Amino acid sequence: MTGIPMPLRTLETPPERDPVLLDPKCIEPGSLSWLLAKARHVLFPANLNPEWRGSRVVGRAAGRCAWPADVLFALVVLRWSEGGMSRLGSCRRARTDLAWRAAMGLPIGSEGAPDEKTVREFEAWLRSRSESCDVPRYLLVHEHIARLALKESHEPTFAMDSTPMWCFGALRGTLRLLTDGTRSLVRWMRRYIIDSSRLDEAIRDVAWMESKSAKGALHVDWHDKEARNRVVENVARRVLRVVSVTLSLLSSLRPTQQRKVNERCQSLLRVIECDLEEDDDGRLVVSRGVARDRIVSITDPEARSGRKTRSQPYKGFKIHVLGDVDSLVLLAVDVTPANAPEAPAGHALIRQARRIRGDLSAVLADTAYGATATRTALASEGIDLVAPPHAIQPAKSGKLQKHHFKIDFKARTATCPVGQQTSDRRRTSTTVSYAWPIAKCEGCPLAKRCLPKELLKPPSASKGRPRTTGRRIILHPEEQRLRNARDKWDTSERRNRYRRRSECELFVARLVRHGARQARAFGLDSARLQVSVIAIRCNLTLIAKAGNLDPAILGSKP
Repeated sequence: MTGIPMPLRTLETPPERDPVLLDPKCIEPGSLSWLLAKARHVLFPANLNPEWRGSRVVGRAAGRCAWPADVLFALVVLRWSEGGMSRLGSCRRARTDLAWRAAMGLPIGSEGAPDEKTVREFEAWLRSRSESCDVPRYLLVHEHIARLALKESHEPTFAMDSTPMWCFGALRGTLRLLTDGTRSLVRWMRRYIIDSSRLDEAIRDVAWMESKSAKGALHVDWHDKEARNRVVENVARRVLRVVSVTLSLLSSLRPTQQRKVNERCQSLLRVIECDLEEDDDGRLVVSRGVARDRIVSITDPEARSGRKTRSQPYKGFKIHVLGDVDSLVLLAVDVTPANAPEAPAGHALIRQARRIRGDLSAVLADTAYGATATRTALASEGIDLVAPPHAIQPAKSGKLQKHHFKIDFKARTATCPVGQQTSDRRRTSTTVSYAWPIAKCEGCPLAKRCLPKELLKPPSASKGRPRTTGRRIILHPEEQRLRNARDKWDTSERRNRYRRRSECELFVARLVRHGARQARAFGLDSARLQVSVIAIRCNLTLIAKAGNLDPAILGSKP
């Protein structure tokens, strides 16, 4: 369906209805509301204005005037000005709060304010990609404001860190994931299709399907292992049957309904795959282990389990932030599932930051971001990753490890701790190793600490052909770069430079203070938008306090 032009609202504020003239103290100079009131049109990128519904909107007839994008942008930012609030709460406050109305450029009176639906549609528009550069629009807004906040003459010190973010979806155990997810799936299908006889047949005589509490309707002694196993088996088989019937009915649904229903079916199947296993009798029972990519919420299937520390697990997402520790400007933020590794996310964050500051040449980060492959990739791009290399775990019983052996990568030789050199270099498709002949290892004073147990046995106790190879070490694919990083890290200059990384905890504190710890909507895309808007709000506060914008621009009209 083609778009139909939609006129924009013309917001004129007569002097007698101007919030600032009626109450000069409603906005304080240097505050976020003051900055938005003065330079709202400058802060929102002008190239995005034509893409908002003021130029066209899909499937909507012309007539009702649309709110300008900069007005909605101001409202979305103000929503996170005090720790975050709901869309409905922000819309209600925008109707009565003089500071908010001044920031949005709204007069006092019957002009009203954008409703919750308009704000929701505007946030969805920000999550979508720009027509000009195929980048999410909220990312373009964030980069635009970060450029304004970071002075060109300033010599920044960049650092990055991560922090947990709790998901918005309800966290459930295996049984609740299956029962609650299936009940909501059945409700959707009854609402979407006319003839639900096949679906009703699949859920016939299932007491927990219509009850308020699924676990309460099962009437089982949860202390009885056999009873628990029978319940899990019955629930899992019923869920598989419902999913099978639902997938056969997908063709009768509209495309948007198909996507929604199919995602729920795949989530239920994923729960069964990760959380259940077959026992010796062929019954489905709860697995003893934990799957690597286990779903923790059926309503928020992108959330995962993660750990802040070894003793602090959490469920949800992981926030990554990169900024300047001197000015506290947040250059780049991102959100990943909680179990995602930091190194790839950090690499993407640095690339995002380089679009703002092309001279970015060094970043401070912790060990989690310092994977050898990431260091190599960043070094090829001219970026020095100042991060501690992964620590070498001490071996049991004082055994000699790989780092005790010297490697000459140019001559392709290896030397053991007692000075025995070997050129027996063996290479496969994935590994490189060095081996010493058993003759050189026999009688060595460090043999007990160096050789494996089977080589320490007397020749008469060995079975099969006698061994000709003694100690063997297998190198990391990036062994040379890994050793160089460890040697470089041992210098005092490197360690002194790294001490400033702890200051990036201020980035995390600012994001969390304004509501980034808890996601306020379902899904990874919504979490990314939320964190990006909070980062925009933090950067705008720095601009307002420092006065980085040209006074002529602040006083100009759009």
